[in-house]
Amino acid sequence: MSPASQLKLLYLGETQVTDAGCAALAAALDSGALPALEDLDLARIPACQRRGEIRRACGKGWPPVVIYIRECMRLNLDRRRVVHALRPFNKGPLPYISPPSALAAMAFAALSGDEQCIIFTQLCNVLDTRIAVAFGSTSSELWALTQAQRQQLRDDYEAAAALCRKMGMRSCKELREAKVVHFFQKGLSADDLATLGTLSSVLPALLILRLYELAPGPDGVQRLAEQLGAGALPAVAVLSLDGMHVGDAGASALAAALGRGALPRLKHLCLDDDAIGDAGLVALAPALRRLPALERLGLSGNPIGDEGLAALVAPPPPPAGAPPPPTGVLAKLKALDLRFTQVTDAGCAALAAALDSGALPAFERLDLRGTPASATAKATVGRAGLVVEV
Repeated sequence: MSPASQLKLLYLGETQVTDAGCAALAAALDSGALPALEDLDLARIPACQRRGEIRRACGKGWPPVVIYIRECMRLNLDRRRVVHALRPFNKGPLPYISPPSALAAMAFAALSGDEQCIIFTQLCNVLDTRIAVAFGSTSSELWALTQAQRQQLRDDYEAAAALCRKMGMRSCKELREAKVVHFFQKGLSADDLATLGTLSSVLPALLILRLYELAPGPDGVQRLAEQLGAGALPAVAVLSLDGMHVGDAGASALAAALGRGALPRLKHLCLDDDAIGDAGLVALAPALRRLPALERLGLSGNPIGDEGLAALVAPPPPPAGAPPPPTGVLAKLKALDLRFTQVTDAGCAALAAALDSGALPAFERLDLRGTPASATAKATVGRAGLVVEV
């Protein structure tokens, strides 16, 4: 084992290291030559172009203290004060050796208790509590200040872990890193769905979420949606609630969640057989129309009629004095599934008028099978390039 493989702290502050030296150090980090390196100081060196390469090379290898500094910067706290607190106090020629915990203590001794608590709150992740707990232990004062928050974090983690086990997952880490989640009849209750909603902000990798549960009762999806805050499920492109009891109340709650900025990248929304009526779709339609990436919408098997369809594709003009509706709505919608709904000739006429007006420019497929609309009315919707299932 080479001596470099055990090196944990490297202090090069105020030395004559240039871009060439930084390039060599970045290459060494990329090659894995410094696997134990935890703390690196490059303050006030001549190099200015290559330090970014070192940051990228370190990647996830940065110690928690650097994560804390990034949180300070994100919260717009006094960056100079924090960085200055990190610098070794002695100015002699020898490196100042200090364990990471001492460096963290130096960094945050300069912050007020309120500032430290703000950072602690930002670091709290129900599915991964390690960073927040480590930060809370940097001083006895902060440990005392965050006692109630740490207890709540512990309780929330235990609830999340119980939910993961119920869903057949081995750990919270599996859920945190999952890209596809498909729960089919796992016996989830309304409380479980509400817990899942609270975890929506800490699932950055999740792309596809499919739920099929008959047991949660009439308010399960509503309680899930009520927990979706701004930016929740940030990467989810496919959301399927097929066969769940959404109802008009659940549709309204989902509309409110979308209005808060949840599911910003949603492309495919499946709400088949979810007991959504006209009132629910009227409430949901404005939020759906504002989804910039929505390509496919499934509403089959719901008691939706002409009023709900018109609200989606051809809403009435806003009242006098109200702001104009957004432009470019449903610009990417390609497919709409209305099988076995209550759409009649009037709904087909509204859809045909919307198409004539230039709405739905990307529309490719419409399914009207099993609806009360006449064959003649369905035929009026047909357009070149549009497949209509009748």
